[in-house]
Amino acid sequence: MSALCVDGLIHHCGILRILQCRQDESTCQLFKILPVKLYGPKGAVTVYALLDEGFSVSLLEDEVACSLGLRGQKSSITLQWYDNMRKTETSRKVKVEISPTNVDTKYDIRNLHTVKELSLPVQSFDKSNYEYLKHLPIEVYQNKKPSMLIGL
Repeated sequence: MSALCVDGLIHHCGILRILQCRQDESTCQLFKILPVKLYGPKGAVTVYALLDEGFSVSLLEDEVACSLGLRGQKSSITLQWYDNMRKTETSRKVKVEISPTNVDTKYDIRNLHTVKELSLPVQSFDKSNYEYLKHLPIEVYQNKKPSMLIGL
């Protein structure tokens, strides 16, 4: 199977939908994961980022931030998700430059919080499996685990 899907229930606007993973990719849910290039004082690195419209902050794994030489003031961050599950850990608020992997135009991301580990799902993507995406400049990737979450 080349795409990761989530088993579970989603209740949205009074409709109960079941999301599940199947061997047939055409029925599988894909997360919005794409490669990006990050720049810091110690150089540049390509990572995979998960775009999440429901998240109010952006997060980066601390290991990536350290490899780029990103510095920032330490503080605590508390993350809360379903079923009131919470996690508090030490974080740094950093600034990083970001660009698509195939374009040199850079953008600033400010107030990016570091976390020890995001524990995001591994995913593969092959646009040739999706007729409507074949003409788009989207990179194919295999078994990539995002180390950045971009809240929108």
